[in-house]
Amino acid sequence: MKMRILFTVGFLFSFLIASSGWALTCSEVRQLTLLYFKLHYSYDKFDDELSERTLDNFIKAWDPGKLYFYQADIDEFKKKFGTKFDDQLNKINCGGIDFIVNRYSKRFEERQAHITKLINRKFDFTKDESMLIDRKKIAFSSTLEEVNERWR
Repeated sequence: MKMRILFTVGFLFSFLIASSGWALTCSEVRQLTLLYFKLHYSYDKFDDELSERTLDNFIKAWDPGKLYFYQADIDEFKKKFGTKFDDQLNKINCGGIDFIVNRYSKRFEERQAHITKLINRKFDFTKDESMLIDRKKIAFSSTLEEVNERWR
């Protein structure tokens, strides 16, 4: 039950930037979060522990395949915002969310450039290679070379 709750809070944050052009304002996210905690039977406040878990779910929602963010990005997010989502929402400040989404956009653009290079390359399909497809069993990449190999 706790995972579903945490995912819901993280999912709520992911609505800040929506693909359809519709997005919630930071104030609206705060109001929805407060309503969520008012109506929930086991959680009544957004504390530091829930803040850290929400950050993890927010990252998973944006990069579930571990294809964009680097481990250094994740470490930076946790250091800067791990226990601060709750504090930021109380001040109607979505700086942490904006920071992560902007980093995702930067990484997305980097990957698009790399994909263009990959498409134009010749591949040797006679090589015996394998790929781990269960992304839960892999960590975020530490280097550009790891990310590029993962995409290849």
